[in-house]
Order: sequence, then C-alpha cells, then structure tokens
Amino acid sequence: MKKYLLILIPIFLIVLAQTAGKYGVSESQENIINMFVLLSYGLMFIRSFIWMILLKNFDLKSIYPLLSLSYVAVLFAAFFFFDEPLSLNKLLGTAVILIGITIHLYGEHSRV
Repeated sequence: MKKYLLILIPIFLIVLAQTAGKYGVSESQENIINMFVLLSYGLMFIRSFIWMILLKNFDLKSIYPLLSLSYVAVLFAAFFFFDEPLSLNKLLGTAVILIGITIHLYGEHSRV
C-alpha cells in the first residue's frame, strides 16, 4: 500500500508542472521563458529524481501503469484552472483509464 501512496508524489508534481507550464506560456506574449515555465521544468526535474527512487525500490510493471492517473488529474486541472471544456469523449477516456488502473491494482493482489 505504501508504494501506491508514494506514486502520488510524482503524479502531483506532473500536474503542478503541466499547470505551471500552461499558465506560463499562456500569460506571456513575447517571452516564452518566464518564472512559471522555469518552475514547470524544475518540478519535472524533481519528479525525475523521485521517480528514480521509486524505480529503485519497486517493480516497474507495478508502478508505471499508475502514472496514467496524471492524465486524469491534468484533465481536471485544465478544466478548473483554464476553463478548458470537458467532453463526453474525455470523460469516457478518463473512465477507461480508471477502470484499467482498478484492474491493474486488483491483479496485483489476486492469486489467479
């Protein structure tokens, strides 16, 4: 269970980085490199180190599929922070991702 909580750290950093990057490039007309874009790169750099620690301690096949939660989180961050529309297709895709993660987690614990 601990590994599943630890994977939330890189996912959270991905969401923060993508949100900061989007904000940075959206707000600046003439200068594409600004504080928010640099923050985005910094967060992804930190995320990479945390990811390497996770890879050292856990099976790749167990934790990598859980990164797809970042797609779900970024979708909702875009909706709430940037007023990007949610379509039925996006919500259905999100449901498919969540179902896949549920199957993956159940498979980790089943003895079939």
